Amino acid sequence: MAASAPPRRVLVAWSDDWADTARTLRWSLAHVVRPSDRVSLLHVRCTEGLLPTALPVVEVSMPLPTLLSAWHSGDLGPASKAVAYALQTLQSAAAEVDATELRTTLSRSDALIAFLRHTASSSEPPAFLVMGSHGARNVGGATWKVSHTSLDVAAQLTVCPLYLARPRDAATLDVASEPESVPSAPASRSIVIALDGAAPGSSLLTRWFISNALRPSDHVTVLHREVGAAQEAADAELARCCDMLRSASCAGARFASFKPSTNLQTLLGGASTFRLPAHLVDLSESGLDATQGPPDLMVLGSRGEAAMSLKRLVLGSTADYVLKMAACSVLLVPPLHLTVPGAIP
Repeated sequence: MAASAPPRRVLVAWSDDWADTARTLRWSLAHVVRPSDRVSLLHVRCTEGLLPTALPVVEVSMPLPTLLSAWHSGDLGPASKAVAYALQTLQSAAAEVDATELRTTLSRSDALIAFLRHTASSSEPPAFLVMGSHGARNVGGATWKVSHTSLDVAAQLTVCPLYLARPRDAATLDVASEPESVPSAPASRSIVIALDGAAPGSSLLTRWFISNALRPSDHVTVLHREVGAAQEAADAELARCCDMLRSASCAGARFASFKPSTNLQTLLGGASTFRLPAHLVDLSESGLDATQGPPDLMVLGSRGEAAMSLKRLVLGSTADYVLKMAACSVLLVPPLHLTVPGAIP
């Protein structure tokens, strides 16, 4: 990570669930926070009829020493110790840490969206928002497959990217028996970036990813599907994306091209049907192949061709499905944000 990286305002949503908050802080420390960042912690407190109608969201600055008692009623269990230790580590890792409570008569997701839209026009707009499960539950043997606040925020988010943190490593997950375990940044991450080959969107998403999320030792896989009659134009756009990845200042990042519509048909004995969203979810659980495990992160644009409803006009059907079902962390980048310049980590 370059020491000259410019400061950013990083927003991290603070859940009512101790364990979820601890995991989100731990994951943020390992994957996104830079020493030059200002990290703003956001907690939503829903009220009933205590705010004037003209003020559906009231922002209240919170002193860091009071957070644990104010936001979790002074709970002293193992998970609370994990939160306290992660918060202490965050204060050492970032240039500045502050906290804001959003008191609101709205839903949690609507309050967060209102705050993001307000701060987007400020002198210090957010670089991105990090969220954890915010109440997601396991369904049978599957993880992270129930809609929750994070998904509602993703469906409306246009002003900044969203990291949905879904850690799988034991050092991040085990907050009860290892309250003082804060994992260091991984030596190498496996990242999948899904591109549709449309110009200039694919190039813009690749450029934003290189400037804002790529690390020197990352192993990057570009995942794309064949698009029939428009394949020649899509191939030219994807070639530009590959060239950008190969020539990125983070020269240690590797590139692999994978066309699932071809490879999957071979594996399935010539089957002709292929659904990209389902394949991305399968990949998040099983990995690319026998030699490479599941990715640490998937990168997606937030709007796709198959937008059929008001929600999907923003989110896109592929992103909608992957956010609900993927077993790994997801970075969702809205199209309006792609032209915002960034700095290479």
